[in-house]
Amino acid sequence: MKIDDVLKAKGGREVFTITTTTRLTRVIDELCERKVGALVVVTEKGDFVGIITERDILRQCQRKADFEKLTAGEVMTKDVISVKPQYDIKVA
Repeated sequence: MKIDDVLKAKGGREVFTITTTTRLTRVIDELCERKVGALVVVTEKGDFVGIITERDILRQCQRKADFEKLTAGEVMTKDVISVKPQYDIKVA
């Protein structure tokens, strides 16, 4: 089975992105509007640099962070492993 097969079964291939400078309040709006749990984070030039998830945001709630000041780039998960759709996976 390939990653592409998993994506097809999932029913969508659209990837939603935001930039590193996007404020957390806007990130939350995007997540809710698009009904997704994560957004890919890119630079202003469109280079992939990370992902921001609901969990990343919840951690900031725990710290009582100021969502008006923090940006996606400050909160995102940076060490992300990515693969191409043609990547073959083993199903256990």
